[in-house]
Amino acid sequence: MVAMKHEQVTIGEVPALVARPATSEPAPLVLLSHGFSRSKEDWLEQLGQLTAKGYFAVALDNRFHGERTGPDFSSLLPEGEPDLPRMLRAMLETAGDMSLLIDRLCRDETIDPKRIAVAGASTGGFVSFAALVNDPRIKVAVSIIASPLWGDIPDLDAAARAELVGRFPALRSSRQRESIPPRALLLQIGAEDAQSDGTQIERFCEELRELYDEPERVRLVVHPGVGHELTAEMWSNAVAWLEKYL
Repeated sequence: MVAMKHEQVTIGEVPALVARPATSEPAPLVLLSHGFSRSKEDWLEQLGQLTAKGYFAVALDNRFHGERTGPDFSSLLPEGEPDLPRMLRAMLETAGDMSLLIDRLCRDETIDPKRIAVAGASTGGFVSFAALVNDPRIKVAVSIIASPLWGDIPDLDAAARAELVGRFPALRSSRQRESIPPRALLLQIGAEDAQSDGTQIERFCEELRELYDEPERVRLVVHPGVGHELTAEMWSNAVAWLEKYL
């Protein structure tokens, strides 16, 4: 594990780990969102790696997770089955929390407000994609073992879908594609991940690339033999993507 110093803070109502690079120059900001049932502490090693490369890195607790778990966490899994509308709403509200963090953190003169990235795995990958769609200040995004295809989430009835799409622009497919270029987006999934439809995600990427002058700024990596897990190779790809585009 990379050694580092970090602060545990609350920004607005969002608990976060803040890791500052050892530099006097304004640094790029990278926000990290964790997976379901995890917490910001899952990113400790990655925070150290990012600060060692000169990034100002922040990991937050998603809604109903970590220090924000509270009695409501069980409501996401009533009788052991996921409450999809509630989970989806929590992810989208966490994307809004990322924008709040950007608002507050960019008051710090040690952060370069023109170089902001988000990254996440599993539900955090959904969060990162939603944040990219909703916040034009984000220049680079990495979504790992997640999908940009919000409308394809199974078992979400029409009424719940309509309510969520009306409230959250990130769910609207036209808004997704039109709002992203020219920003850099890396998607990574496991070939054996039953929670991802690689064919549909590749189609999404192909359609998105058509809107780019530099289509290489949209990339999908499918990892053979990998299921629903964040691997060392996935994280290495994520860091390389940040170094290239942020």
